[in-house]
Amino acid sequence: MGYFASDEEEKARRYDFRQKGKATQQHLATLEGELKHFAAAWYDLAQYGRNPESVTFTVTDDQITVQRDTKPITAVLLRYFDAE
Repeated sequence: MGYFASDEEEKARRYDFRQKGKATQQHLATLEGELKHFAAAWYDLAQYGRNPESVTFTVTDDQITVQRDTKPITAVLLRYFDAE
């Protein structure tokens, strides 16, 4: 909007900017949560992969589960291996 925008147009524009800002913040919060989960899953997998004799790895259609004495310790979603 330019210099000659009405008050209603300015209010609508500010409202649109606020809504876009809120949506962007929510999206960033979601990405942050996913990234933390991604990093923790890879860290856990790497830690247990250092000593694979003490654990069992079970692969299903959607995840890799690390188990010790048939009890799940951690799981990594296979989508974390997808490069796309």
